Order: sequence, then C-alpha cells, then structure tokens
Amino acid sequence: MPYVPNAKIIIPEKKPENLTELLELLFPNHPERQRLAIFLLERIHKEVKRYGFRAENWLELILEYLGNEELIYYYRMLVEEKVSRTEIHRLIEKKAKELGIPFGTAKTNYNIVVKTLQNARIIYRTNNYYKTTKEFSKLLCEIAEVWNKWLAR
Repeated sequence: MPYVPNAKIIIPEKKPENLTELLELLFPNHPERQRLAIFLLERIHKEVKRYGFRAENWLELILEYLGNEELIYYYRMLVEEKVSRTEIHRLIEKKAKELGIPFGTAKTNYNIVVKTLQNARIIYRTNNYYKTTKEFSKLLCEIAEVWNKWLAR
C-alpha cells in the first residue's frame, strides 16, 4: 500500500464553484487523482441509493476508469470463467502491461484517492460498501463557527 498522507485542503483565494475545483484543493498538482476522485465519487453517489459502492469492485472500477475495451472484455471473460479474484488481478496486471496500459499507476492512485477521501470524511466504508457522507461539510461548518466565535470576542 502506498504512503497516504493525512488529508489536507488548500485554502483557496476564492471558493470552489464545483466538485472539480473542490477536488483540486485535496489533490493539488495531481490532475489524474482529481479525475479518478470525481469518477469514484460519481459512482458512489449514484449507487448510494441502494447500498453504496461495493469495495470489492475496485478492480472493475479502475478498468472502467482506464476505458480500454479490450482489457474490460478480458476481465469480464475471466469473471464468467469463475477465475479466482487473486488470479484475475494477476492476469489483468499482465494483460495491461502487454497493452501498455498504466494499470499499476491507476491502482496506486485509486488507493491514495480512497484513503484521502476517507481521511477528509467525504466518504466512509461500512459493511464493505463505500458511501458519501455529510461529515465533511459539517466539519467545515464547525471550523467556520470556531473562527467566527473567536472573531466575535
């Protein structure tokens, strides 16, 4: 597992106008992680109406993010053949390398993005599902409250 620092946010000169700008504050100088975070958050948010995004589906999510149809087809074929998850992972890594697809980098970025979003309290994991949370916005409001109280004294 790669080193994942605690989530830190850069205080911007102007407020972010959308999710993309907000994620730029969490992942400065890492546009690939910003895009992956948006992709993951959209998936979690879409599936939250049911149970959330199943954590064990990380490999499929990375493959969809990478968008290589040949690799996705190969993955689905392995799943249909009921190949073990460990073996699927190994075979996908090998196939991605043959195709020149940066699977290892995407996997590392995925782990960093998930941990950063969890550390920032934007997502949480429960019963093997990732879900979005309102804790992030509550925390920011509480921080503003502390500052406003201090200013008012």
